[in-house]
Amino acid sequence: AAPVAEAIAARSAAPASPPPRPAAATTPPAAPRPDQPAPAEPGPAAQGPAPGQDTVAWIHQRIMTIQRERETRWQKILKLLPGVS
Repeated sequence: AAPVAEAIAARSAAPASPPPRPAAATTPPAAPRPDQPAPAEPGPAAQGPAPGQDTVAWIHQRIMTIQRERETRWQKILKLLPGVS
């Protein structure tokens, strides 16, 4: 019982230090895959209306652009499904 008591006393006498932290892993950004298109960057239409441009007309034009993009994406998806055209 004495060795156990000595071990407990030695542990309690030593200052508790936090466990060492692992080094922060720095992972390089993932390279674009060749089978996937590069992510589209927002074009000038996504930036907002130009000075002097009618805001309502710009919003209408932007909505129409997004609607066309959405429709073409659905068409691409439907082409992948067999028996649906």
